[in-house]
Amino acid sequence: MSETKKIKLTRDIFLVNNDYCPEFEPNMFDSYYWANKNLIFGTAKGRGVTYFVGNKRKYVLRHYMRGGFIANFSKDSFFYQGKKSARSLQEFLVLELLRSRGMNVPVPVAARTHRSGIWWAKYDILVSYIENSSNLVNILKQRTLSSNEIAEIAKSVIQLAENGVYHSDLNIHNLLIDDQGRIWIIDFDKSKLIPNGCVERMLERLQRSFAKERRLALEAKESFFYTDDVFDSIKTQVMQGLSASKR
Repeated sequence: MSETKKIKLTRDIFLVNNDYCPEFEPNMFDSYYWANKNLIFGTAKGRGVTYFVGNKRKYVLRHYMRGGFIANFSKDSFFYQGKKSARSLQEFLVLELLRSRGMNVPVPVAARTHRSGIWWAKYDILVSYIENSSNLVNILKQRTLSSNEIAEIAKSVIQLAENGVYHSDLNIHNLLIDDQGRIWIIDFDKSKLIPNGCVERMLERLQRSFAKERRLALEAKESFFYTDDVFDSIKTQVMQGLSASKR
């Protein structure tokens, strides 16, 4: 396992993958650091803006944003109850665990918890960028999934469950396939260590995601090469795989 260094400043706690990023600087969590070096090569918009940064080594920089009704009052401040409640640190540690178990997930490069007052904190994370990959949404707009790809998706879900990791948002935006046919899982915010990983809940989330993206594609009159047989096959293989591992 790579060496993780903990840095504590007056208002900040950092976890840093010292092997992967020995040149780490706290300013790397600020987008202007990369902009000043002309090293932002892309962005993605969700609740906030995710930045794709770097050159020889490429990273994904994400600032944690709130969703739902409470975002009207606090866009990016979270109630702080110690390091165990720090979402960036917890995501870093989950990624580190899964990497050590051989799963295809991003390398956790660095995580920051910034305290703002006694009760509040803001969070950021820097992870490795998965080169030459595309998420399932974009892939399904172009072609069907192969039987091998479906089997590899099922295998990845099995690995989550066997490692006791519950991915709180296992949707098809967070499943990538690279040019070698490997499946990658990203965005482990709010993931938890739970026996069996609550596999049924993860599968339900995945099923809703397939259905939602198909509906959106139909409304936009776009192609979307998906039928319910795809999810049914994934679920069957996951449940059979978990059943076999218990014997």
